[in-house]
Amino acid sequence: KTGVSISPILEPLTDTLPASGVAATAVQPTPTIAIRIIRQVPSVITAVHNLGILETYSVDITKQVELERSQNVLFGIADAEVVRINGKATVIAGVSLDALEKENVQVSVDGRKAIVRLPYARILHIVPDEQSMQPVSHGRSLFGRYTDALVNKAREMVLADIRRTAIERDICSIASRNAEATIKNLLLKLG
Repeated sequence: KTGVSISPILEPLTDTLPASGVAATAVQPTPTIAIRIIRQVPSVITAVHNLGILETYSVDITKQVELERSQNVLFGIADAEVVRINGKATVIAGVSLDALEKENVQVSVDGRKAIVRLPYARILHIVPDEQSMQPVSHGRSLFGRYTDALVNKAREMVLADIRRTAIERDICSIASRNAEATIKNLLLKLG
């Protein structure tokens, strides 16, 4: 057995005794919370992928989304919920070198000159900051209930807007230029 035990903390408890009018203090332990690992299964590699990508540009973007869900439930009583997320993500762009075909690379007969036609860069990954993707505000009406659906919708909207912002900022063009410079520098160093 493996486990973690949190020892009890003693807190004073004050009771007033009506007959004597004297206050008595009793010490009550808080319950012990024990966390026990029941079973640890070894990690299993389920897939292995060769990645022929060249990441050449990244940008961090933040986006705030606030959504409200509201519906009348019964006799005009509203079931409402509001959630706000201040999300952050890193958008990474680059080129897929696996997309290079034989005809995309030409070498002169004397081997002194090479022409490489790289594929256009694309967004490769959007990596959300999971901590920032948690609600900073999540409220409900008196008869409302919290739902995961509204939180998930807000997260989806944050990530969609971050992607759209990255595209509008033309990060793929910058990533393409960076990829060209990186490959040119590599070829020059190779001689």
